Amino acid sequence: MQTLDSKSLKITHDKDEEIIKDMLFELFEKEKKGWFRVISGSMSPLVEINDRVLVKKEREIGLRDIILFGYQDVLVTHRVVGRIYENGRLYLLQKGDRGGSASKIPSESVLGRVVAIEKNGRLLRLDSGWGRMVNTVLGINNYMLYRVSAKVEVIKRRLRYKPGFQCMKLFYRISKKPFILLNGGMLRLFTAGIWIITKFKAQSSKFKAESK
Repeated sequence: MQTLDSKSLKITHDKDEEIIKDMLFELFEKEKKGWFRVISGSMSPLVEINDRVLVKKEREIGLRDIILFGYQDVLVTHRVVGRIYENGRLYLLQKGDRGGSASKIPSESVLGRVVAIEKNGRLLRLDSGWGRMVNTVLGINNYMLYRVSAKVEVIKRRLRYKPGFQCMKLFYRISKKPFILLNGGMLRLFTAGIWIITKFKAQSSKFKAESK
C-alpha cells in the first residue's frame, strides 16, 4: 500500500494545475478566444473580482483597449494607455482603471483583447451599445489620468530643488484626494447604471422569449 505525505500531495496538485492550465491555453490558441476569471480589483469599477472576461486573440491592439497579458507567470487584465518603441521593439504602457502607475510590457506578452465581461450571469459586450460607451468613457478617463500624472512627474523633477517645492507638493497631495474620490465615485455610479440597464435588458429579452 502506497502512502502520500503532504509534500507529494502538493506536487500532484501543482502538476494537475499545470496540466489544466496547458489544456486551457491550447484551447485558447485553437479557438482564438476564451473566458478568464478575474481575481484582482485593479480594473474596478468595470471589471470586479470574480467577473469573467472574454478575451479574443488579436494582432492589433489599440490605445485604451483592455488587454490580457502574461507577467511573471500571472495573467493580468489592464488597459493600454500608451505605446513606445525601444531599439525597434514595441512596448505597451498599461495600467488598471482603479489607479496606480503605468508600466511597460513587451507587445508579444499580450494574449488578446477583452471584448466582453460577464458579471453574475449578465453579459456586457465592449464592442457595441452600452458596453462600448462605458468602456470608452473609462478608457478616456484612465488615459487622461495617466497623461496628467506623467506631466506632474515632469514638473516635480524640474522643481525639485526650487524654493517652496515642498509646500507645492503638499498642496498637490491635499487637492488631489478630493478629485480622486469624486472622479472614482462618479465612474462607479455610471458603471453601476450600465450594469442595471444590462440586467433589465436581459430580463426583458427573457420575458419576451417566454411569452412567445
